[in-house]
Amino acid sequence: MNYLVDKKKIVGYLFAVAILLLAINLIVSKYYKISPPPHKEDEIGDASINKIFTKDLFDFGLHKSWINQKRISDFSNDSLLSYYKIEVPTDLPIAVILQEIYSSLQYENVQLICHEKTIGGENTLKIYSNDRLKLKATFIYKPDIRRDGGFIGMVLTGLENLNESNISNIIMAPETFTAALVPSKKTIELADSLISNRKQYDVLINDDIKEMNFRLNEHFPLDRLGNAIRSIIGAFPDAQFYIIDDNSKLYSSKAYSFIQKELLKRNIRIILESSIHHLGSGNDGNIADNFLSLAHQSDGGKQIFIDVPADNYLTIRPDISALIKIGYKFISYIKQPNQ
Repeated sequence: MNYLVDKKKIVGYLFAVAILLLAINLIVSKYYKISPPPHKEDEIGDASINKIFTKDLFDFGLHKSWINQKRISDFSNDSLLSYYKIEVPTDLPIAVILQEIYSSLQYENVQLICHEKTIGGENTLKIYSNDRLKLKATFIYKPDIRRDGGFIGMVLTGLENLNESNISNIIMAPETFTAALVPSKKTIELADSLISNRKQYDVLINDDIKEMNFRLNEHFPLDRLGNAIRSIIGAFPDAQFYIIDDNSKLYSSKAYSFIQKELLKRNIRIILESSIHHLGSGNDGNIADNFLSLAHQSDGGKQIFIDVPADNYLTIRPDISALIKIGYKFISYIKQPNQ
């Protein structure tokens, strides 16, 4: 009998200990956060800290005149080396710059401390090496400065010709673009997917419309042309613009005058395809170079619209990201491009 009592006590003690350990674990998890190890285990010298810091600033398209440096001492002195006062345009969050610097300086002997003086205002960054302050920087927003990048509108053509995987990857991409869709049953579904993912689309009118209820032909009677126009408008109610291929037979025919009137009387905005810059074709290197060359035509805050074949879009995505970082804005149509 005594043996049974002792056994029950032992089980009770073990249960109590398990509960206690679980409680301790919860308390430690709540109040003591263990930081993950840095991505880089090696150390970095003082001069390299300054070099990486300034490179990160220029990578965001900041002008040299916005970065004011005061030298405190030479690099042989184990104390504060540089003090910076940095002016930042209001379209670039200071937090984004700080995050980039933090990512670049994840070394074992480097510590970064940031203090925000006011919400959305002045920020001070201190960078320590081996527990000694090496660099101090103050970031201040300046409403009257802006980076050099302009406004770029991308019009993706041929999206419906890609496989489902690539279509999904493009639609889910975070960048802003407008898809130009040739009317068909497939592009009706594609239009719905674009709108569901907060993307915009235009309707592209050319000689490639095959389906009879959407087809526009110079030899059709006016009532048939009118029915086709109404069918297209009804199937694509969220179209921002109608892009007209002005190199098509349809555009050169007498039927286009009627089509144009039908669209305009419904307050549908029309753009001629020739007013949009064409990216062209070629290998991946040429495509990227052509895209960057066209993008830079928007420098100084100008606006440009580029026809990007959908099968080249994934190739230029890294270039899009790089342009966004230095201040270019990717937009949908704000106004009709200059013709």
